[in-house]
Amino acid sequence: MDNLRYLDQMLRGKTEDYQPLVDYMKKLFRTLYPDPVSSVRLWNTATWVDDINESQYTKLLLDNAVIENACFYDHPQCVAETKERFTVWRVSGTQLSSPLLGKSVDGTVRDQDKNSIFSYISRWEAGAVKAWEFIQKEENWSRLARKYVFPLGLRRRKRG
Repeated sequence: MDNLRYLDQMLRGKTEDYQPLVDYMKKLFRTLYPDPVSSVRLWNTATWVDDINESQYTKLLLDNAVIENACFYDHPQCVAETKERFTVWRVSGTQLSSPLLGKSVDGTVRDQDKNSIFSYISRWEAGAVKAWEFIQKEENWSRLARKYVFPLGLRRRKRG
């Protein structure tokens, strides 16, 4: 899925080849996302359930990829369900549904997760702009360069 998302990111708004990719992805996720009208599906349902055991982990990863991509490519049922779930959550006054999600939102980001987070955020055009603005801030740039660039041996040499 990451490779398809990368292809999407590279083609988006730049070539005439982008629309066929979007059409293909919409068609693909139309068959994968649960749709009461469709009688032919490769999987019966994609689930939104957070409560899983270890044996369900692979199915959860697949379901998450299907749901994420179906919404990304504007699958009407996925977008409608997402909006409905968000609205219900907002008016209910409850906390985040998943304790792990709450911990990740309220806590600090682990170093090993930072690359994934930047990659995830930059998948969307507005997110890419915000991620780049964050990186370009001088204090962030210096810290990121010390952490990721300098260890690669790309330190600036002093000219003498």
